[in-house]
Amino acid sequence: MAPPAAPGERWTNDCASPARLYFFADPPDTGKHMQERELLIGNAFRWRPGEGPDITALERMHAAFPRPAKPMGEAWFMSKTRHMFTNLMGDIDAVPVNEFEKALEEIAGGTSSFGPYDEWREWFHYLLPRLVLRANESDIWALNELLVTGFMTQYPSGVADAPYPAFREDVLNTLGRTIMDRNCWRDGNVVLGTLLRRHNRWPSGLWGWNDASGDLSAALFFNIKYLPEESLRPWMTSVLSIACPYWRAQLIAWFVGAHDVLTGQVRQPPDFTGDPDIDWEWSHCLKLENLVPGESSFFPEPNCRAVLEVLAATMTEDVFLQWLLSVAEKPDLEAELFDLPDRFSTLYL
Repeated sequence: MAPPAAPGERWTNDCASPARLYFFADPPDTGKHMQERELLIGNAFRWRPGEGPDITALERMHAAFPRPAKPMGEAWFMSKTRHMFTNLMGDIDAVPVNEFEKALEEIAGGTSSFGPYDEWREWFHYLLPRLVLRANESDIWALNELLVTGFMTQYPSGVADAPYPAFREDVLNTLGRTIMDRNCWRDGNVVLGTLLRRHNRWPSGLWGWNDASGDLSAALFFNIKYLPEESLRPWMTSVLSIACPYWRAQLIAWFVGAHDVLTGQVRQPPDFTGDPDIDWEWSHCLKLENLVPGESSFFPEPNCRAVLEVLAATMTEDVFLQWLLSVAEKPDLEAELFDLPDRFSTLYL
């Protein structure tokens, strides 16, 4: 966390724009602040490499969610004893990432299987702002994948009953920006090994660029689900403007895999086809019938349409050719895409 701010000052991400500094200039309970907050989310929410989670929003979330008085338990109630995550009651910064993964799996799987439970909700709120800056850490998969899944189980139908007025905006400006963290980017390009496909130590020796990385897919679907409809177009425009060849290759894979979701043919994450993969950790538990019975789609249809409209307006044949030429500068990357460029062209051009 940042050190305490001097009176009248606000801490923010080193790479934050002046607009984001202005966003937090007034006390959060004033009408002027609320108008500026809506203006930011409506017109200024972008993904820019290096502009990661907003520290001021994290500070507000920290203050709103103190540690619960009792430890969190596993999602299992049928044995004489129930495992309790007592390790989360101490120094949270000393807990290894795999222990957080176990706790978040219990929150996500338990809520999906047994319904809302105050204990898990309170612990998720506590963990969220304390893990955002560690979201790109991984044991096997990036922690942000489980943070997104956990959030979606707690807020499966938009951010209803927000714990405080600025909560949705704070979450978008923190969890919604983890993939842009400055430690993962250099000169507008992904630092390999920090996000997207993280290594090529599989038996095949391949990186797996032909499947969308779980951290990318989770981040994209998170913003599609929670951004206001009017914010989707400027945000998606910013997503498509990032010129890194690895980023472009992964977007090609994601758009091919997500086509049936964006067009309304696939209604929920458990039904993702896997050709190519666009799932992420524990996204299989995001079931409509368990979390939002009666709703027809897990992702807002107007938001999905907005994504498709921006892609159609942006992705001309000439632009796509530029994407492919940049990917071709990385021969190993190009080779792993197989037929995905042709499939993308068939679907979207």
